[in-house]
Amino acid sequence: MGLGTAAFDDFSLYWAVQLVVVVGGFLPLEQIVARRRAGGATPPVLAAWAVRWGLCTAAAGTLAFVLVMAVADRDGRGPWGLTAVLAVNLVATTWQSMLRGFAAGSGRLDVYALMTSTDGILRTGLCGMLVVAGVDRVEAYAGAIALGCWGSVLLGSRGLGRQADPAPGNAAPHLRPGSLSLEALSLVPAMFGMQLLLNSPVLLAPDQPSAGTSAGALLAISSLVRTSVFVMQAGQAAYVAPIAGHVARRDVRAVHMTAVVAVGTMALALATAVGAAALGPWLVELLYGADFVVGARLCLAVGGGVAVFLLAIVANDLAVAWGAHRFSGLSWLTGVTAAVVAVPLLPAGDARAVTPIAIGSAIALLLTVLGARGVRSERRAGGPHPLS
Repeated sequence: MGLGTAAFDDFSLYWAVQLVVVVGGFLPLEQIVARRRAGGATPPVLAAWAVRWGLCTAAAGTLAFVLVMAVADRDGRGPWGLTAVLAVNLVATTWQSMLRGFAAGSGRLDVYALMTSTDGILRTGLCGMLVVAGVDRVEAYAGAIALGCWGSVLLGSRGLGRQADPAPGNAAPHLRPGSLSLEALSLVPAMFGMQLLLNSPVLLAPDQPSAGTSAGALLAISSLVRTSVFVMQAGQAAYVAPIAGHVARRDVRAVHMTAVVAVGTMALALATAVGAAALGPWLVELLYGADFVVGARLCLAVGGGVAVFLLAIVANDLAVAWGAHRFSGLSWLTGVTAAVVAVPLLPAGDARAVTPIAIGSAIALLLTVLGARGVRSERRAGGPHPLS
C-alpha cells in the first residue's frame, strides 16, 4: 500500500477495529432493516431506529479504536487524525448499511450491487492513486476508504430515490424501536463470534510452528479458501429479504426458497473442501511463491473447517429470514467457547491452528438449527401458521 512497516502497524490496528465494528455492529442493522422492510415495515420508522443504532455503534467503535491505540506502543504519538477519519467512515457506514437494507428488502438488488461495487472500486482506485503518488501517510489511505463508503452512500441514495418503492409487504406492522434494538443485540454476539471463528486459523497460526509448514503458508491457504464465504456473504441480500417477505405473507415459497439455498450451500461447502484439497497446493505456490509448499491434507483440513463455517453462517442467515434467530448470539458464543477450550487439548502444530474453526462452527450450526426449530415450535403452540 505504499506504507512502511511502522505505519502499516497503525493501519493494521485501524483496519482491524473497523472490520470488527462493521461486521459486528452494522451487519445486524442491514439484515434487520432488510427483513423488516420485506415484511412491510415503512421506511421512516426503520430509518429512525437505524440512524440511532448506527450512530451509537459509530461512537462505540471510535472509542474502541482510541482504547486500542492507547494500549499499543505509539511512542507518545496521538491517534487523533486516524480517529477522526474512522469516525467519519463509521458515520458513512451507518447510512450505507441502512440503504443496503432498504435496497435488499425492497428487491432493489441493482442498487445493492451498485453500492457494493462503488465502495470497492473507489477505495481500491483511490488507494492505488496514493501509491503511485508516493503518499505514505496512514490517514490518507484511511481517508480513501472513507471516501469510497461515502461515494456508495450518495449513489445508493439516488438509486433508491429514482422510482417509487414497491412496498413488498402487506399491511405495515407496528414496530417498537426497543424491539428492534433487542433484535440487533441478539445478532451482535453472533457476528462477533463468526469473525473470531473465521479468523481463528490466522490468529492461531503464528503460535503453532510445525515441521515443513510455515505460519505464512497457513495464512495463505485460509485466505484462498475463504473466497466461498465472501461469495455467500455478498449474496445474502438475494435470499434473506425475499424469504422474509414470503414468511411475512405466509407464502409457501418461503419453504421452497429456503430449501434451494440450503442445498446450494451444501454443494458449495463440498466444493470448498474438495477444491481446497485438489487445487490448494498449486494455487498457494502459484500466488505466493515457491517458498510456500503445502500438502493436500492440510488444504483439506482448512477447506473442511471453512466449509462447516459456511454452513453455519447460512443457517444463521436463514434463521434471520424466518425471524427465528433469538438464540443466534448464544449459539455462536457457545461455538467460540468450545473452540477456545479445544485449543490446548489439540496436538501442537497445524491441527491446533486449523481444527478449532471446524469444532466451533459445527456447534454453532447445531445450536442455530435447534434454536430456530425451538422458536418455530413456540409459534406453532401459539396458533396455526401455514409455514410452521
